[in-house]
Amino acid sequence: MRYYIKNVGGGSIDGPYTVEELNRRIHEGKVDSQWLATSDIGESIQVVSRSPGSDWIWIAEVHRVIGVAVPPISRPAEDMRVRWLLIVGFVILICVFLFLLLVADLSEKLQGLH
Repeated sequence: MRYYIKNVGGGSIDGPYTVEELNRRIHEGKVDSQWLATSDIGESIQVVSRSPGSDWIWIAEVHRVIGVAVPPISRPAEDMRVRWLLIVGFVILICVFLFLLLVADLSEKLQGLH
């Protein structure tokens, strides 16, 4: 199995590399725990560059890769998921608040009619 890799901080996609080549790059200090990997399934680098964040894993999670640990931070895809959940939650809260304001306003208008 071969893998494309990229640094979390950005930069270009590199590879594809075998696990042995990845271990050598780690040993040489060219790759560390802040790198992500995705399987090479025969796509070009241009196609791989458009792949969703959920297709990428920490390089330490690649089977038989040694010398790096999984960072204590989440993958970018997980960060994006958390952001979307927070945004959706915030929008729901705003909608509930506006609905309560509308109900209160209608209630005042109905009491004014009596």
